[in-house]
Amino acid sequence: MRLLSLLLFHTLVWPMHSTKGSCELLPQWRVVVGASQLSQRGPEAQVRSIKQVVLHERYEPRMESNDIALLELEQPIECNDYAQPACLPSAMAEVSNLSHCYISGWGVTQETSLETADILQEAKVHLIDITTCNSSRWYNGAIASNNLCAGYEQGGIDSCQGDSGGPLMCTKERSKRFWVIGVTSWGLGCAKAQRPGVYSSTQHFHDWILGKVRPRPRTRTGPCPSAQSSLSDFFRKLNEFLQGLKGKGT
Repeated sequence: MRLLSLLLFHTLVWPMHSTKGSCELLPQWRVVVGASQLSQRGPEAQVRSIKQVVLHERYEPRMESNDIALLELEQPIECNDYAQPACLPSAMAEVSNLSHCYISGWGVTQETSLETADILQEAKVHLIDITTCNSSRWYNGAIASNNLCAGYEQGGIDSCQGDSGGPLMCTKERSKRFWVIGVTSWGLGCAKAQRPGVYSSTQHFHDWILGKVRPRPRTRTGPCPSAQSSLSDFFRKLNEFLQGLKGKGT
């Protein structure tokens, strides 16, 4: 079981390497949204089939570069307290300044384990500078420009097998908004010193994601923010502000 990030009401972000050799099995796959325990999903959980997978055209399996894909669902997700779209950082966002970062997933909790977690796991991590992460004592140049590193120099806390596709999510001090800045991609071992988790940067792939996602008309089914209505509110308020300035000038 892998954790995904909901971008729109019918589209999720996913690591490319998880689809290798599995496309023929997609009709058997199901996406579960709104559950925190797999053995007891609860009435709030939603299950969806996968309509199609959009693969990154420049995925490099040897280096796990451009390790990102999108899943389109057969039916949209109904938004509620357990399912909301993820925020992605824009090209102008200063991701390195986000001080509170977390990872989550249903992967194994020990590197030698063969059994994945039944209850969704979460851990706080620190963003690690790419220069440090790429240094000779760490990953020795294996980190691409579209990657992020997160974890601890001493190890101990990390994503592991089965966590691929899970979010690296961060927030600012005193902010209630989280941004999904990374998608769990790869690492050498789990929770080892100077071997933090490696994540595909959603900021790097921001334009690629927007270019592939085609929003469709939908019926409001819950307290989900609408990008169109947000823009309308913005321009309405901007117009009111400009009209106020014009009135002051006359």
